[in-house]
Amino acid sequence: MTRYTPMIEVFSEFLGFIGAFLSLGSMWLLNSTESTLFMLVLLCLYIAIRRDLSMLVLMTLVLGGIFDLALNLYFRGDRAKEGRGSSLRAYFDLLGPVDAAGFAACITAWLVLASYDIWRFVNVRRIWLPFFGFLSGAFFGILAENSVALAPLLPFYKSTSGQLENRAWDGASILLVNAIIVFFDIVKD
Repeated sequence: MTRYTPMIEVFSEFLGFIGAFLSLGSMWLLNSTESTLFMLVLLCLYIAIRRDLSMLVLMTLVLGGIFDLALNLYFRGDRAKEGRGSSLRAYFDLLGPVDAAGFAACITAWLVLASYDIWRFVNVRRIWLPFFGFLSGAFFGILAENSVALAPLLPFYKSTSGQLENRAWDGASILLVNAIIVFFDIVKD
Protein backbone atom coordinates (compact mmCIF):
# COMPACT_ATOMS: atom_id res chain seq x y z
CA MET A 1 0.00 0.00 0.00
CA THR A 2 2.77 2.46 0.86
CA ARG A 3 4.36 1.88 -2.51
CA TYR A 4 1.48 3.81 -4.15
CA THR A 5 1.59 6.73 -1.73
CA PRO A 6 4.01 8.86 -3.80
CA MET A 7 1.78 8.49 -6.88
CA ILE A 8 -1.27 9.52 -4.88
CA GLU A 9 0.61 12.53 -3.52
CA VAL A 10 1.69 13.55 -7.03
CA PHE A 11 -1.91 13.13 -8.21
CA SER A 12 -3.27 15.23 -5.34
CA GLU A 13 -0.75 17.99 -6.06
CA PHE A 14 -2.29 18.49 -9.50
CA LEU A 15 -5.97 18.08 -8.62
CA GLY A 16 -6.65 21.76 -9.31
CA PHE A 17 -5.21 21.48 -12.78
CA ILE A 18 -7.04 18.20 -13.45
CA GLY A 19 -10.29 19.68 -12.11
CA ALA A 20 -9.91 22.72 -14.35
CA PHE A 21 -9.62 20.47 -17.41
CA LEU A 22 -12.60 18.36 -16.30
CA SER A 23 -14.57 21.58 -15.80
CA LEU A 24 -13.55 22.72 -19.27
CA GLY A 25 -14.76 19.39 -20.65
CA SER A 26 -18.10 19.83 -18.91
CA MET A 27 -18.43 23.28 -20.49
CA TRP A 28 -18.06 21.71 -23.96
CA LEU A 29 -20.74 19.08 -23.25
CA LEU A 30 -23.24 20.80 -20.94
CA ASN A 31 -25.02 24.12 -20.67
CA SER A 32 -23.90 26.62 -18.04
CA THR A 33 -26.29 25.43 -15.30
CA GLU A 34 -25.39 21.75 -15.72
CA SER A 35 -21.72 22.64 -15.98
CA THR A 36 -21.96 24.68 -12.76
CA LEU A 37 -23.47 21.71 -10.90
CA PHE A 38 -20.74 19.43 -12.24
CA MET A 39 -18.04 21.89 -11.17
CA LEU A 40 -19.58 22.19 -7.69
CA VAL A 41 -19.53 18.41 -7.27
CA LEU A 42 -15.88 18.39 -8.35
CA LEU A 43 -15.12 21.18 -5.87
CA CYS A 44 -16.72 19.18 -3.06
CA LEU A 45 -14.54 16.20 -3.99
CA TYR A 46 -11.51 18.48 -4.15
CA ILE A 47 -12.22 19.82 -0.66
CA ALA A 48 -12.67 16.26 0.64
CA ILE A 49 -9.24 15.30 -0.71
CA ARG A 50 -7.37 18.57 -0.14
CA ARG A 51 -8.82 19.89 3.13
CA ASP A 52 -5.78 22.12 3.55
CA LEU A 53 -7.03 24.24 0.64
CA SER A 54 -10.71 24.43 1.60
CA MET A 55 -10.45 28.11 2.61
CA LEU A 56 -8.81 28.92 -0.71
CA VAL A 57 -11.67 27.23 -2.55
CA LEU A 58 -14.32 29.03 -0.51
CA MET A 59 -12.57 32.38 -0.91
CA THR A 60 -12.34 32.02 -4.69
CA LEU A 61 -15.98 30.96 -4.94
CA VAL A 62 -17.07 34.03 -3.00
CA LEU A 63 -14.82 36.42 -4.94
CA GLY A 64 -15.82 34.99 -8.33
CA GLY A 65 -19.51 35.27 -7.49
CA ILE A 66 -19.22 38.79 -6.08
CA PHE A 67 -17.22 40.05 -9.08
CA ASP A 68 -19.78 38.60 -11.49
CA LEU A 69 -22.68 40.16 -9.56
CA ALA A 70 -20.82 43.48 -9.59
CA LEU A 71 -20.38 43.22 -13.36
CA ASN A 72 -24.07 42.40 -13.69
CA LEU A 73 -25.05 45.48 -11.66
CA TYR A 74 -22.57 47.67 -13.55
CA PHE A 75 -24.24 46.89 -16.88
CA ARG A 76 -27.75 47.74 -15.74
CA GLY A 77 -29.51 50.90 -16.89
CA ASP A 78 -27.78 53.23 -19.37
CA ARG A 79 -24.69 51.07 -19.79
CA ALA A 80 -26.87 48.23 -21.06
CA LYS A 81 -27.62 50.28 -24.18
CA GLU A 82 -24.00 50.45 -25.29
CA GLY A 83 -22.52 47.79 -27.62
CA ARG A 84 -20.67 45.78 -25.02
CA GLY A 85 -23.27 46.43 -22.36
CA SER A 86 -26.20 45.26 -24.48
CA SER A 87 -24.63 41.90 -25.31
CA LEU A 88 -23.54 41.31 -21.72
CA ARG A 89 -26.97 42.38 -20.51
CA ALA A 90 -28.50 39.78 -22.84
CA TYR A 91 -26.25 37.11 -21.30
CA PHE A 92 -27.20 38.10 -17.74
CA ASP A 93 -30.88 38.21 -18.67
CA LEU A 94 -30.65 34.78 -20.29
CA LEU A 95 -28.90 33.08 -17.37
CA GLY A 96 -30.13 35.24 -14.52
CA PRO A 97 -27.87 36.90 -11.98
CA VAL A 98 -27.63 33.93 -9.59
CA ASP A 99 -26.88 31.31 -12.26
CA ALA A 100 -24.35 33.60 -13.96
CA ALA A 101 -22.65 34.34 -10.62
CA GLY A 102 -22.57 30.65 -9.69
CA PHE A 103 -21.07 29.73 -13.05
CA ALA A 104 -18.45 32.49 -12.75
CA ALA A 105 -17.66 31.49 -9.16
CA CYS A 106 -17.00 27.87 -10.16
CA ILE A 107 -14.87 28.83 -13.16
CA THR A 108 -12.92 31.25 -10.98
CA ALA A 109 -12.33 28.59 -8.33
CA TRP A 110 -11.02 26.05 -10.83
CA LEU A 111 -8.78 28.52 -12.63
CA VAL A 112 -7.33 29.76 -9.35
CA LEU A 113 -6.71 26.17 -8.26
CA ALA A 114 -5.03 25.40 -11.60
CA SER A 115 -2.79 28.46 -11.31
CA TYR A 116 -2.08 27.54 -7.68
CA ASP A 117 -0.95 24.05 -8.76
CA ILE A 118 1.32 25.51 -11.45
CA TRP A 119 2.77 28.01 -8.98
CA ARG A 120 3.49 25.26 -6.45
CA PHE A 121 5.04 23.05 -9.13
CA VAL A 122 7.32 25.83 -10.39
CA ASN A 123 8.13 26.64 -6.74
CA VAL A 124 8.74 30.39 -6.97
CA ARG A 125 7.85 33.20 -4.57
CA ARG A 126 4.14 33.69 -3.89
CA ILE A 127 4.18 37.09 -5.56
CA TRP A 128 4.23 35.18 -8.90
CA LEU A 129 0.84 33.54 -8.22
CA PRO A 130 -1.15 36.36 -9.90
CA PHE A 131 1.02 36.00 -13.03
CA PHE A 132 0.21 32.28 -13.22
CA GLY A 133 -3.44 33.22 -12.69
CA PHE A 134 -3.32 35.52 -15.70
CA LEU A 135 -1.81 32.79 -17.86
CA SER A 136 -4.28 30.12 -16.75
CA GLY A 137 -7.26 32.48 -17.18
CA ALA A 138 -6.21 33.44 -20.70
CA PHE A 139 -5.31 29.87 -21.70
CA PHE A 140 -8.55 28.32 -20.45
CA GLY A 141 -10.50 31.23 -21.94
CA ILE A 142 -9.10 30.36 -25.37
CA LEU A 143 -10.04 26.70 -24.92
CA ALA A 144 -13.56 27.42 -23.63
CA GLU A 145 -14.69 30.30 -25.86
CA ASN A 146 -16.79 28.22 -28.29
CA SER A 147 -18.11 25.76 -25.70
CA VAL A 148 -21.78 24.96 -25.16
CA ALA A 149 -21.79 26.64 -21.73
CA LEU A 150 -20.33 29.89 -23.08
CA ALA A 151 -22.45 29.99 -26.25
CA PRO A 152 -24.68 32.73 -24.75
CA LEU A 153 -21.56 34.93 -24.44
CA LEU A 154 -20.59 34.70 -28.13
CA PRO A 155 -22.47 37.91 -29.05
CA PHE A 156 -20.51 39.69 -26.32
CA TYR A 157 -17.24 38.30 -27.63
CA LYS A 158 -18.09 39.46 -31.15
CA SER A 159 -19.10 42.99 -30.04
CA THR A 160 -15.80 43.65 -28.28
CA SER A 161 -12.31 43.99 -29.67
CA GLY A 162 -12.05 40.27 -30.26
CA GLN A 163 -10.45 37.22 -28.81
CA LEU A 164 -7.27 38.90 -27.57
CA GLU A 165 -9.10 41.48 -25.46
CA ASN A 166 -11.53 38.91 -24.06
CA ARG A 167 -8.74 36.50 -23.14
CA ALA A 168 -6.85 39.36 -21.50
CA TRP A 169 -9.94 40.08 -19.37
CA ASP A 170 -10.23 36.37 -18.47
CA GLY A 171 -6.62 36.42 -17.37
CA ALA A 172 -7.02 39.73 -15.54
CA SER A 173 -9.96 38.42 -13.51
CA ILE A 174 -7.98 35.43 -12.26
CA LEU A 175 -4.95 37.67 -11.70
CA LEU A 176 -7.09 39.94 -9.50
CA VAL A 177 -8.44 37.06 -7.42
CA ASN A 178 -4.95 35.62 -7.00
CA ALA A 179 -3.60 39.06 -6.02
CA ILE A 180 -6.25 39.28 -3.29
CA ILE A 181 -5.29 35.79 -2.09
CA VAL A 182 -1.60 36.73 -2.01
CA PHE A 183 -2.47 39.92 -0.10
CA PHE A 184 -4.37 37.97 2.56
CA ASP A 185 -1.61 35.39 2.69
CA ILE A 186 1.01 38.11 3.28
CA VAL A 187 -1.15 39.82 5.93
CA LYS A 188 -1.66 36.45 7.65
CA ASP A 189 2.11 35.96 7.93
